[in-house]
Amino acid sequence: MNVSRFFEHWGLSENPFAAEEARHDAVFARLDAGAATHPDFEKVLGDLERPASSIVFGEKGSGKTALRLQIEQRVGAWNAAHPDRRALLIAYDDLNPWLDRFVARMRAEGAKNTDEALGRLRLSDHMDAILALATPGLVDRALAPGSEGRQRARALRAGPPETRAGFALLQACYDDPDRAPARTARLVRRIKAPGD
Repeated sequence: MNVSRFFEHWGLSENPFAAEEARHDAVFARLDAGAATHPDFEKVLGDLERPASSIVFGEKGSGKTALRLQIEQRVGAWNAAHPDRRALLIAYDDLNPWLDRFVARMRAEGAKNTDEALGRLRLSDHMDAILALATPGLVDRALAPGSEGRQRARALRAGPPETRAGFALLQACYDDPDRAPARTARLVRRIKAPGD
C-alpha cells in the first residue's frame, strides 16, 4: 500500500505528517490546546494563578515546539479571560543566535575555542538573554500611544515606587540598544519613576 492509498483508505484529505516542525504543521495548528497534549502538559504549564518558569529539554522532534505552541495558546486564553491577572510568556527557544553572539564575545575576551567559550556560560547569562527578549515588548506596551498605553502607564504609576524604579532600571539595561536612550526619559516621565 502506498501513501496515497493509505490516506484514501482512512479518509484523510491531507497528510498529517507532512510538516517536520509543529510551527509549520497545518493539522496541529487546528487543534485546541486541550485536545491532544503531552502527558506532562499541565505540569509544565503550571498554575497560571501563580505563573512560574518551566524549562523543557528534548531531542529534535520530541515535541518541544508543539508543547510551547500549546502553552502559548493556553496562556493567550487565560490572558483574554483574566485581563487584570495576565501571565507573561517569554519563549526562550531559539538559542543559536544568542549563543553565537556569546561565543563571539568570549572569543574576543580570550577564549581559545568554542568549547572554552561555552564553558564560561553561566545562569546569569541566560537570565540576561531572557530579560533582553522580554524588556523591549514590555516597554513598547508602557509607551504605546492611545488609551491602552496610558492605561498600562497608569497601572505602573499606581504601584509602589520600587516597582517603577525597577522597571525604569530594567528598561535602561535591557531595552533594544538602538531605541533605549530615546525611550528612557519618556518612560521615566510616563510612569513617574522615582529618581535617585
